Amino acid sequence: MKSLSFETHIKYKRKKPSELPKFGAPSEIVAFLKPYFRENMQYSEVMFALFLDQANQPICVTKLGEGTLSACLVNTAKLYQTAILSNCKSVVIAHNHPSGNLKASDADINLTRKISDSLELLDLKLLDSLIVTDKGFEQII
Repeated sequence: MKSLSFETHIKYKRKKPSELPKFGAPSEIVAFLKPYFRENMQYSEVMFALFLDQANQPICVTKLGEGTLSACLVNTAKLYQTAILSNCKSVVIAHNHPSGNLKASDADINLTRKISDSLELLDLKLLDSLIVTDKGFEQII
């Protein structure tokens, strides 16, 4: 019986640190992420994760899920996998509310806590959890 061998290769190609933004305020993160929401802002809930290095500069952005007008199924395994593979130091999660309502639901708060607690086990930090609408944004943390 032959054994199978599989290898995964990851290649990072990032801009020079001097060319990347360094985030210091939630409004800067929202301005960076808003283009990712553009086509879904008013039609369906979508969640993205922004992975940051130790200098709060972006490593990558990953779409974690897409749903309906009022809910979004989130792939938390994809979040943890990307966090480990990207060698990030912290994560920001952001999702939209197509209704324009900036108030966090109980589900929003519970998911934020779950993600924060899980990242802590990996020695990573959930830097922020944001609700983004055309009207503005709100922090859950």
